Amino acid sequence: MPLVGYVGAGAEIFTLDEGVGALDEVDPPPGIGPEAVAVRVRGDSMWPRYMDGDVLIYDRHAPLDRVDGRECVVALPDGRRFVKIVRRNPDGTFTLESWNAPPIHNVTLDWAAEIAWVKRG
Repeated sequence: MPLVGYVGAGAEIFTLDEGVGALDEVDPPPGIGPEAVAVRVRGDSMWPRYMDGDVLIYDRHAPLDRVDGRECVVALPDGRRFVKIVRRNPDGTFTLESWNAPPIHNVTLDWAAEIAWVKRG
């Protein structure tokens, strides 16, 4: 499966667009669908849950109304990608929470994908 880029956990990361190519390949775990892609974590804002160097696999984007309170890989319109806990705000924007860093408030998301599998780095 393709490793399509990096996802920020404290670091601001811009990844490859999906379907554009891959930086590397990783072996998929059993039960992961053919549409799955992998990203490597950069930063430590989600420590101890996700650590710098971990590989996260996700296989589909979830409806944004279903990700409230979930840990997801998210894409912002400016191209940044993060792994965060997603909180929906009453105005339709989102707050992105970390385990050990200040939240990112009032952002718009292009998409969010729940994490299907973690390979420790």
